Amino acid sequence: MDSEIAFHNSPNYRIYKSGRLERLTGETFIPPSLTPQNGVVSKDTIYSPEKNLSCRIYLPEKTSHDEKLPVLIYFHGGGFIIETPFSPTYHTFLTTTVSAAKCLAISVDYRRAPEFPIPIPYQDSWDALKWVFSHISGTGQEHWINKHAHFTKVYLAGDSAGANISHHLAIRAKTEKLESDVLGIVLIHPYFWGKTPIDELETRDEAKRKRIEGSWGIASPGSVNGVDDPLINVVGSGSVFGLGCGRVLVMVAGDDQFARRGLGYAVELEKSEWEGEVEVMVIENEGHIFHLKDPDSDNASRLVKRFAEFINKYLGLAYHFEEEIYETLEEGLEKIEEMMAGEDGLYTVSIIFCVFRSYGYNISSDVFRRFKGIDGNFRESLKGDAKGLLSLYEAAHLRTRTDCILEEALSFTSSHLESLAAGGTCPTHLLMRIRHALTLSQRWKMEIVAAVEYISSYEQEKDHDEMLLKFAKISFKILDDTFDRYVSLPEAESLANSLKRWAPDHAMDQQPDYLKFVFTFILDTFEEFRKELSPEGTPYSVKATIEEFKTLVKANFDLAKSARAAHLPSFEEYMEVGEVEVTVYVSLAATKGRLMNDIYGFEDDMSRGYFSNALNCYMKQYRVSKQEAVRELHIMVEDADKAINEELLTTIGVSRLVLKAAMGIA
Repeated sequence: MDSEIAFHNSPNYRIYKSGRLERLTGETFIPPSLTPQNGVVSKDTIYSPEKNLSCRIYLPEKTSHDEKLPVLIYFHGGGFIIETPFSPTYHTFLTTTVSAAKCLAISVDYRRAPEFPIPIPYQDSWDALKWVFSHISGTGQEHWINKHAHFTKVYLAGDSAGANISHHLAIRAKTEKLESDVLGIVLIHPYFWGKTPIDELETRDEAKRKRIEGSWGIASPGSVNGVDDPLINVVGSGSVFGLGCGRVLVMVAGDDQFARRGLGYAVELEKSEWEGEVEVMVIENEGHIFHLKDPDSDNASRLVKRFAEFINKYLGLAYHFEEEIYETLEEGLEKIEEMMAGEDGLYTVSIIFCVFRSYGYNISSDVFRRFKGIDGNFRESLKGDAKGLLSLYEAAHLRTRTDCILEEALSFTSSHLESLAAGGTCPTHLLMRIRHALTLSQRWKMEIVAAVEYISSYEQEKDHDEMLLKFAKISFKILDDTFDRYVSLPEAESLANSLKRWAPDHAMDQQPDYLKFVFTFILDTFEEFRKELSPEGTPYSVKATIEEFKTLVKANFDLAKSARAAHLPSFEEYMEVGEVEVTVYVSLAATKGRLMNDIYGFEDDMSRGYFSNALNCYMKQYRVSKQEAVRELHIMVEDADKAINEELLTTIGVSRLVLKAAMGIA
């Protein structure tokens, strides 16, 4: 009887009528290695002695002594029945992923069915997650986690059943608070199912469908509703809406029977009131967990790159993947007409346009003529497509001085979006995006602007980057506010002169203690920069930055002098100084930055007796009202916007990264 097979899930396992389970794959153990493999070292550690459960930890070999890295907590697949973190399959995949993503990874072992049926694998995984977070104070069991885990950048991920686990842990993390938040989850070929087929792919192989449903019954014998259990039919249960994280990446394979379930998950998540960001990657002509079966394939490499990009995107490290992005866009540009042929979705066309224009490819704005009626105006029927309108609004901000159709698009979308914002009829998350866009287009936002508001909260985080924090304080707070608000003119002159000499001197001895602190803080911070960069052989960059900083100091002092003077400079004289003062060294960006700063800071400037302001200078020189001056300055800002867009499309011989950085400053 022991040789009679009751259930065979080929090529994974067999269950005999005697109840004996024979696992056919995933049982080979490969040891960890402190000798680098693909630039990554690894070791095993026990996270639950009472259950004898371990995890394998991966670390990039060249991680510096106190460097903090994003944390990836990974759960293996195998239908809750087969595989372990210690098999060659998962050791290879995690090593490759950590090498690409430059993160700290913890690959978790959990007890498997049928010996330990669901919900035991979920509970073990939750215990592992809590164990990782127990290191947040830096005094946990595992040294690598204490030293290198950045607990504000924690991701959960897994493939197949491991993706299912990651989803449910993210749900639980919302209701049962951990010591810190989970930032995002990555679901690779997620193991979601249901009784009712949702597409032809699910019914193509009835025998395989029966194996899937039979395997779930073995893993979760207590499920009353079978594969309609909310643990596996997550979309049908509505649990998709309760995620306790802000970012999700769903990766599916085109020929995978589970593909439609993964895509449906992403669609429902996007439609829900969950306010995070969801991304989807579809790799066609591949089957379930193809990347584990053929890790050296081109598509497996694509999957790993996207995985790594997703982890690093939040950190502002997407520049590591610029080469791949440009390669893809170059290929796409050759097929752009084919890509756009027959496409009548406003959202899709706008997104394609935005992507190409943002990366410097001069795709024609004529692609939007298909959305006009016979009267030559944009069709009124478009006003019901809020998401499409928002995307067209963003596309309009990529216009140059010759894109007349985008001028019309901006006017058309602005009026309809303002109506939607006032009416409040859109889903909450979309309404928020519309209101943010109307305040300032995504085109002209950059992460460093958000840092101004973030500095105070970031400083309270245990794992903050001291160097980054100090630089942010100098850039946004200390220098500008010192000259602008807190010092007398003689004090400002003394500080400016001492910084020009760039050395401690007796001139500062008679100054107030807080001013001595500012002076010392600036010198010490740049000295730290010099020490950091010297091992890399680039101390010259600090010298150049100091010289630019001195220029900035002089501009701040000149502006402070001008602001306190009885007379106002001419508008042109003011702009010449003001463009430098806002720490921008690209003429167009500086013009825009100075004008926007002075338009919106006018009332505050005047209340402090700070009369040297672009708006004030323009009103006096041209004898116009404040309203007229604001209108004229806004026209100058729009002209600068268009010119910046043109520069990005036409400049050659300069790195795109440099151009995009300069554009972002604007």
